[in-house]
Amino acid sequence: GLISSIGTTWFSTFYPQLTQYRVRGEIENVKRLYVKGKVSLILIFIILGTGLVLLGNPILELIHSKTLLLNVYYLIPILIFTYFDSNQSLSTATLLASNDVPFFKSVLASGILSLILLFMLFKFTNLGIFSMILAPAIILSAYQNWKWPLTVFKELHMKASDYYYITKTV
Repeated sequence: GLISSIGTTWFSTFYPQLTQYRVRGEIENVKRLYVKGKVSLILIFIILGTGLVLLGNPILELIHSKTLLLNVYYLIPILIFTYFDSNQSLSTATLLASNDVPFFKSVLASGILSLILLFMLFKFTNLGIFSMILAPAIILSAYQNWKWPLTVFKELHMKASDYYYITKTV
């Protein structure tokens, strides 16, 4: 959660400006802020996620913590799925800046379906705690994690090359 918060800080800082650009119809500026927010998110997740996986438990042992992080086999999927969730959040925030909420029903449905799948995984598998990681990850990946980033990509008339040119100007 902390990595996600740090990763979205840049975007959150400039969100009022992004909203202003949306209201004014300055799509290129919205695109620029969106791409920079996504690049910031990716870099933070790579740097801090790697640090967490490699140094998290050694640091906790060094300070004589009574608890350690989950096993790396749980930690890496959590990081990956948390990244996708944060990425989706950037996209939905960008859509919200235009005063439109096209994702309300799908968010509600995803929450309900995640709970149903979680209970099914607990009842019919021996996955244990991994069920808590897997259930929302499966449900969100089925729709939310790709739908809203793709919607923003189309709405802003983005091209893959935009990532290169916009990040080059950082």
